[in-house]
Amino acid sequence: MQHECFLLTSVILFLNKRDLFAEKIDIVPLSIAYPDFGGPQGYQPALHYIRKKFLRLNKTPEKNIYVHVTCATDTQQVQVVLDSTFDTIITRNMQRSGLM
Repeated sequence: MQHECFLLTSVILFLNKRDLFAEKIDIVPLSIAYPDFGGPQGYQPALHYIRKKFLRLNKTPEKNIYVHVTCATDTQQVQVVLDSTFDTIITRNMQRSGLM
């Protein structure tokens, strides 16, 4: 994400398989994969930690990072995420071209 080609690009991060993650996080502590995780056990704290971990990788304040937690088999939710993603892409392109 820090390469000069990507300095001003937006990033859309899809964290897929939320249903499996929700099941497994109650069985396997997140601290197994991330020893520095000190939060409470559970889906929301673990998801919050992982999201923050990715967002901290962004060293360019101008770069927008959009995080979507998805379940690909939930077609309605996937459609909402795709609509939001397309809207983001179109809006950024219009801003860059001076139309907004």
